[in-house]
Amino acid sequence: MEILARLLVAVADFFEAEGRTLKAGVAGIATMVGLILLAIALVVTGAVLVLWALYLLLAWALNPAAAGLIIGGIALLLGIVILLLARHKR
Repeated sequence: MEILARLLVAVADFFEAEGRTLKAGVAGIATMVGLILLAIALVVTGAVLVLWALYLLLAWALNPAAAGLIIGGIALLLGIVILLLARHKR
């Protein structure tokens, strides 16, 4: 009976230690995912603002429709390049 009690205590200690380790790992992963999502949002916002500023500059110098066509083409090409790079890394 004493052996069974010791075994149960050992199993409980093991699961307690593993649970603490798992909790710390999950918290670290959640923090990293949150930071990555924040970084992605900031990069997208920055890219949109740069393209908008370039559009305003071109609209001032050219016809707004031509500026929209140029900026749309640039955004399309950048998107295609990024998708191709992501596909290549896979």
